[in-house]
Amino acid sequence: MDGRLDRSPDGKHSPTLILRHPIRGSPQEGRAMTELLVELLQPGRRTGVVDVGAKPITDVPPYAPMLQKRIATLVGFEPQAEGLAALNLRKSDLETYLPYAVGDGKPGTLKLCHAPGMSSLLTPNPQVLDCLALYSIFGMVVGEVALDTRRLDDIAEIGALDFLKIDAGLGACGVPGRPREPRRRGGGADRSLLHADLQGPAAVRRH
Repeated sequence: MDGRLDRSPDGKHSPTLILRHPIRGSPQEGRAMTELLVELLQPGRRTGVVDVGAKPITDVPPYAPMLQKRIATLVGFEPQAEGLAALNLRKSDLETYLPYAVGDGKPGTLKLCHAPGMSSLLTPNPQVLDCLALYSIFGMVVGEVALDTRRLDDIAEIGALDFLKIDAGLGACGVPGRPREPRRRGGGADRSLLHADLQGPAAVRRH
């Protein structure tokens, strides 16, 4: 991996790290990446992470090394009661999990699927699921829950927002919306990073 550290000409804005070959792979490599970023950026406060659809399905979330190093705070949203309980059972003092369904602020219906990780505000497309091994079973809707969604910019519990991770399977295509005001709470982030997980179940949904 190599990279460079760019700063704005006026020197007032946060530096931007440009990585030509970012590290991917093991937790050890993730920790190495985190240590490199901390050394280069020297942040003055903890990074504010927001995770829409916070319950991990298979792998470790990309911000996990930052929580382990205690250089980030997390506000996560998980509308499924079982998933929310599991997150709260193992959370640290830097993590807050809320039962909100994040969307466009209008009422919606959460489709509960046979595999909890497939549950979504969007409706599974059975024609596409039939083309993927076992997904027709995983994506089978076994129940529905009517709920109100909340716009990301209307949620008071979010302080600084520097890193936004979205599980698009939760219908997050409408999550960011058009903010009423810039997200600069709690420390004034100059730049935000959007991490949208568009692979796997999220790729087999329709509006």
